[in-house]
Amino acid sequence: MIACPDCGAENRTSARFCLTCGAGLPFAPIGEVAVAGEPPVTEDAREEPSAAAEPMIGHLTDPCASVSPDQEPETEGVLIPEDPVDSAAALVDDAPHHYEEQESQEPTSAVAVEPSPPEEVAPLPEPEHETAQSILPPLETGKRLCQDRYEIAAVLEETPETILYDAIDHGRCPLCGYFETLPGDVYCARCGVSLLSPSQAPHIRLRSLRMAGEAVIQLEEETDGGIENWFEAEGRLYAVLGPQSAPSDAPDDVHNAGPIRGGLRHVVAYRSHPGLIRDINEDATLAITFAPVLQNNCQPCLGLYAVADGMGGHASGEVASRTAIEGLARVIVQRLFLPELGGEVVLPETPPAVLQEAVQEINQAICQLQESSASDMGTTLTAAVVRDKSVLVANVGDSRTYLWHGGELIQLTADHSLVAQLVAAGAIEPDQIYHHPEKSAIFRSLGHAAEVEVDLFVQTLEAGDRLLLCSDGVWEMLRPDGIEEVLLLEADPQRACDEIVRRSNLAGGEDNISVVIVLFEALVA
Repeated sequence: MIACPDCGAENRTSARFCLTCGAGLPFAPIGEVAVAGEPPVTEDAREEPSAAAEPMIGHLTDPCASVSPDQEPETEGVLIPEDPVDSAAALVDDAPHHYEEQESQEPTSAVAVEPSPPEEVAPLPEPEHETAQSILPPLETGKRLCQDRYEIAAVLEETPETILYDAIDHGRCPLCGYFETLPGDVYCARCGVSLLSPSQAPHIRLRSLRMAGEAVIQLEEETDGGIENWFEAEGRLYAVLGPQSAPSDAPDDVHNAGPIRGGLRHVVAYRSHPGLIRDINEDATLAITFAPVLQNNCQPCLGLYAVADGMGGHASGEVASRTAIEGLARVIVQRLFLPELGGEVVLPETPPAVLQEAVQEINQAICQLQESSASDMGTTLTAAVVRDKSVLVANVGDSRTYLWHGGELIQLTADHSLVAQLVAAGAIEPDQIYHHPEKSAIFRSLGHAAEVEVDLFVQTLEAGDRLLLCSDGVWEMLRPDGIEEVLLLEADPQRACDEIVRRSNLAGGEDNISVVIVLFEALVA
């Protein structure tokens, strides 16, 4: 179980967002969490049913059975056969064998009894031949099934064997399509969207198998999406065939639902200035946002934001910072964002691993440039990878990432500088770092050694939060109190960036000045 850092509720280990309050859950250590958003699959769950288990419908476990929100989902509760058609055929094939065994039993009485005709005496009679009267009629529109999860919207196709329905799945996430939600879940475990808006519930296809007695008519082969799970209700077997578009005669609000509730929108601003003392600007900034809209619904946003402060003088520092920004963008977009946008499930340990790889590759590239140009170039780097309501921050050097949350400015990163070490050791006071003779001395940077140690930090985001990434030319000139004052005065991210640059120059502009601000707003219907 995973405890929510906001409300304290216990969540399933597969959850990426709290099922009670929707807050993002922290990244778990490698190896402790299953695929994000998917229920764990054990070897036992893949085994064939025991030979002793009679393959009759009454023995199937209903996947919609009530489960407490704090319980782990049981994979046995959903029957997902590797070949649904073969499995349905097996049920049909086994039923006559069951009846034959019952009919072959001899009476236990010592008195000989003349056997009755098969059609008149049998412990379990053969199911009657279906007639027009014995076939169950289609369900009415509005009928609820499986603990009110599925609502019949329309009959799409009807044959003597099966009925295909258009149904509304009130338990499926309307944002990411995650269908393993459980009764009591208020927010989606995969993407964190609210599940309390019935008008946004997606449509699915539901195939009903008509049954006479305990004989099951075989489900015809499906070729357009496969079967997600099975359940039995009121004497019928239903196969859930997955999402579909709303039918043409559906109400307008189904076709034009608009953006759904949940997730965060990124409002991004940035500004860089050489300052008043330096001739060139060796800083580099990066701001990349992916905000996909699929089927008229806004998907969780992805963002990559960074500030690099180059060192080494003209033709060196700016080369190092540009190399860092270009390399970071290439690795994160190709190895993390594009696969995720393509529908691949991202494990909780993947983003930290990819970000580490990116920084190490950047470091090696800068070291190679040092050798080829015989220079001492290097750069700091602070970077933030945002995935919906969670941010992963990497830091090397003394550029900083702050979080503005609840009217308070929180420094997420730690400086890799001599003065920061002196403050940590109690040798100097925090305010003395701004005037210390070694205030510019840093002991960790990209290009300093063949391998670099990277600090990683994880933080949950909320609507109204702001991320601020900056070089030391900002925080040394304004100090945290000055940055906080600007954020209090300016709610607009771009105006705040412009004001930070202006005030940094008024305070002396002794170094290059670079700042990136990202405001997170709620996505609402």
